[in-house]
Amino acid sequence: FYQINCSKKNTLRAWQGHKWESKYFTVIKGCFEIKLIKIIDWEQPSVDLKIDTLVLEDNKHQTLVVPGGYVTGIQNLESNSSLLVFSDATLEDSVNDDFRYDSNYWNTGK
Repeated sequence: FYQINCSKKNTLRAWQGHKWESKYFTVIKGCFEIKLIKIIDWEQPSVDLKIDTLVLEDNKHQTLVVPGGYVTGIQNLESNSSLLVFSDATLEDSVNDDFRYDSNYWNTGK
């Protein structure tokens, strides 16, 4: 597991995902918007894929489970927010299953 800390509001971390690894997101402090895209072609994904958006808040005690096969875009909606991230893979397996795309690859309207 690891922790993402964002001191400035609206810090964007996008787009990163895994074919096989699952991630579990829990907000420790603040509020995060998490965008999810199901990927079919990892080498050249369509820019027209559906984007699902969820908001996680620390006072709601939520955990979002993202199975393998998705990329995520994560943005804090409040200053000084913290997100705890758990994985079902070893660090070595995660590194070998890591896919990253430019933050502007999918137009999210922001």
